[in-house]
Amino acid sequence: MLLTRFAIPNTMKKMNCGFTLIELMITLAVAAIVLLVAVPSFDNLMEKNRVEAAQKDLARDIAFARQAAATRNTFVSICKSSDGASCGGNWKQGWITYVDVPGGTAGVVDGDDDVLRVHAAINSSDSLTSVDDFLQFSASGALQEPDASLPEFKICSASGDHVQGLTVLRSGRAIVKNSLSCP
Repeated sequence: MLLTRFAIPNTMKKMNCGFTLIELMITLAVAAIVLLVAVPSFDNLMEKNRVEAAQKDLARDIAFARQAAATRNTFVSICKSSDGASCGGNWKQGWITYVDVPGGTAGVVDGDDDVLRVHAAINSSDSLTSVDDFLQFSASGALQEPDASLPEFKICSASGDHVQGLTVLRSGRAIVKNSLSCP
């Protein structure tokens, strides 16, 4: 009780409410060091996520084409497309999924073919390659074309540090391919 009755001198009541110039400079230096460490790691993470997203988009559209073929009881194709309406260009420029009506040319949007889905180009600094120009699924959902090999896709980041692959089995199912390297 006695302590509360004593008056506190005016000099002890004043409190500093700011930073000194040295404290501010130290804080900014620490923040700069943290940013220098974090930014390259963030760029690396963004690059990895871009490649994985492109691989998942392609796998999703391959599964969609397979399902559409079985559901519609007809051929459905997926091909590389630079304009979103016809086949051509390269896989990096995008791809289209379409009903490939029998009687037309396989792997070409012609006649009564109906485009079901369009995928835009992937990031311009990344690459998406395959030796095959198109995939065609039969009414059973199995891979019809190409008939001689299992189609493979490779997606590489610009730096070459991140790579994802897909292989399309004869059943029409796309599986992830590991242990790849970028050129």
